[in-house]
Amino acid sequence: MSPSLLEQDIRLLLEAVETPEDDDHEEITETDYSLHHKFRSSVTRILKRKGMQHLSPKVVPLLTAMQKAARIKFARAALRTEVVSWRHVLITDSKYFKLYAMGKPAGRWCTPASRGTLVRPKTSIAVHAYMGCCRHGTTTLKFVTGTHKQASKHVNPKTKRLHTGVGQDEYHAVIQEHWVTEGNRLFQQAGKWADNWQLQQDNAPPHKTAQNMAILLAESLGASHWTTKI
Repeated sequence: MSPSLLEQDIRLLLEAVETPEDDDHEEITETDYSLHHKFRSSVTRILKRKGMQHLSPKVVPLLTAMQKAARIKFARAALRTEVVSWRHVLITDSKYFKLYAMGKPAGRWCTPASRGTLVRPKTSIAVHAYMGCCRHGTTTLKFVTGTHKQASKHVNPKTKRLHTGVGQDEYHAVIQEHWVTEGNRLFQQAGKWADNWQLQQDNAPPHKTAQNMAILLAESLGASHWTTKI
């Protein structure tokens, strides 16, 4: 038979369980009380009576069901080549590449209401890079702000601080130094569309500013956009 717990044991147990995770766990476990002399089954039974369960935080998906459906719809429509031709299009986008994967979050004793949620981080320790591809090949990678230990060199005019992500000035440099050069290289090597290729990018605010659309016009590049939310 499992031994019973004293009221003071139960009180200390609940205090230990409800202590935030950023507190010193080692100090809690070494507190002067007799829980370490009790069987695990007794502790488990008391916690369940108090309405607690051993749960992990609920992981929130990065994409909602609506966003997934929108992506599939867009991809199916793009397969109709009589409507959309990709032969002269350089498709571009950026991506965060995490250098390590986050494991399954640890469980803890809590009530369902206090279980909490956890969004998997997009940028733990990562590199942030732009890349483009077309029918004739792929561009080289262009590493930008968001890469580990690579801060922006441009000030956000609203906050008066350095941008935490890619702003219009940095993307302006990406267009001049990367998209134009790499796009010309790919289409000139193919011998087709060298003077008439098109840049495909999403409609993130830095991409479609008047400054950046003007440089595309100056380079005689058409630009088409798709939503960043698909």
